[in-house]
Amino acid sequence: MQTLSIKNDIPRRMLFFSILAIAALTILTAVKLDTAMIVVVPTTAILLAVYFKRPEIGLASVLVGQNLYGIAIAAVGVEKPILAYAPYGLISLASIALLLLRKKIAIPKHLNIALISVAYLTLLFVFNYHRTDFADNTTVKTTTFFVAALIPMLCFSVLKIDESVFKLIFKAAVILGVIPVLYSALTAAAAGNISGFGRFNAIELVNVNQYARNIGYISVFALWWIFETKNRPLKLALAFFIALSFAIIIMTGSRTSLLSTMGAIFMYIALFTNLNPKKRIALIGAVSGAVGIPMFLGFGSMLRRFSSLKYVDMSLAGRVGMWKAAWEHRWDSVLIGHGTGNFASILPAWAVAGGLRHPHNLIMEYYFEWGILGLIALVSIFVSPIVLWYRIRKTSPRSEMTALSNFVLVLVAFSLVNGMIDSSAVDPQLYATLGLMTAIYINSQRGTSECV
Repeated sequence: MQTLSIKNDIPRRMLFFSILAIAALTILTAVKLDTAMIVVVPTTAILLAVYFKRPEIGLASVLVGQNLYGIAIAAVGVEKPILAYAPYGLISLASIALLLLRKKIAIPKHLNIALISVAYLTLLFVFNYHRTDFADNTTVKTTTFFVAALIPMLCFSVLKIDESVFKLIFKAAVILGVIPVLYSALTAAAAGNISGFGRFNAIELVNVNQYARNIGYISVFALWWIFETKNRPLKLALAFFIALSFAIIIMTGSRTSLLSTMGAIFMYIALFTNLNPKKRIALIGAVSGAVGIPMFLGFGSMLRRFSSLKYVDMSLAGRVGMWKAAWEHRWDSVLIGHGTGNFASILPAWAVAGGLRHPHNLIMEYYFEWGILGLIALVSIFVSPIVLWYRIRKTSPRSEMTALSNFVLVLVAFSLVNGMIDSSAVDPQLYATLGLMTAIYINSQRGTSECV
């Protein structure tokens, strides 16, 4: 496969002046370095991609997401979490531009069900934008959707690459994912007390649940790589990476991240590995024991958060109470809901006291913000990748593409579990996964009317 050449495609002087621009921008904005970091982080990622002659590295960093960007941005003392979303869109667009130079872009001749679903949801976002009593919530939610979810999803969707490049992106995501995991492990070791009741978060710029979810998401990629490689030392290293990721998730106390990660890992082992049934059961049991035994022995705060109902903000009881309070307003605006980012308007007391932005349940969120039209969008967002996966299995002559689609379907399940008890409608992982499934579908049909 032809690679990007610095000499032929990116003049050395352009690389030189880009580095100078980063340095100058950083110095000139020393007082407001947060502004500079929006540009510095994506530019650094792209320059690394060019240097290694692999523009796919940029897309891999998008899969790792906020944790990777948050380390760089928080290092300069920035306290604006929304800035951790900016690199998603900037790096995605730059990576696609580099791939365009190599003519690695596929334009679907016909809209498939995933693209139609996202287009429909985008219309709901825009149409309902002005219908809000909480302007800040709406602005943050809409900006996050377009920058961190929609742009990466569309960029992934137009990739024109073969199986080897998809695998490269997945493996690069794991390698880059080592950075926040190792950073977290060193931070925890420096802190000393790793078994307290508090919630550990090494990257405070990122919400603790998102922080844990990002780590869990990449650990699923690591599991895929274990079954992809035949290198035994690498398998052991990846297994250690997954174990370390679980340890960090347990310390965060994020129950949804733990459940979604374990669910995705169990699903992949049970349905999509070549192991015999006994080995699959044994491996699932081993993972369960490796995760459960330390928890029962008192490691981290996870078990106590599962069992404690004393504090509203620390138990499922708090969310159930919020859902019950919201459900009393179920007939207020049935068809089109209350508006984008406006869930808080039906529970103003919760919004003021708890900083409420979303209900931690996608069904509630889509319904109360966009009504029945929103529920249609929610169903289509999760059904569309399943439809594409089914078509790939039935029509693709390329077994490697089918295997990749199996793995991405597991990522869909990961987002579904998260979406029922935690994540927001603007979850970047969900849309990146949707983009990956779309790209795999388009490339699996190469040579048919679906691709040009």
